[in-house]
Amino acid sequence: MSETELLTPDDVAHLLGCSAATVRRRTCAGELPGVKFGRDWRYPKQALLDAIDALARKRPVASVPQQQPNKRRLRVLPVLPELRR
Repeated sequence: MSETELLTPDDVAHLLGCSAATVRRRTCAGELPGVKFGRDWRYPKQALLDAIDALARKRPVASVPQQQPNKRRLRVLPVLPELRR
């Protein structure tokens, strides 16, 4: 039987660089795998790393942004009838 390392919300927050509240919120949203023991959450380390990897693969990696042509829209204002000549 292999030993599974369990992490606390504070451990996960430190690993991800966010707050423990964010970790709990993401867990309740189903984005992070966690197990609730009473009032405490625990996170299997390997399942957590797999979930983070899967989330990263869903979103395209931000590369060098491509320059968009400057398509500035001109705002056309209606001409009042008394100004037309």
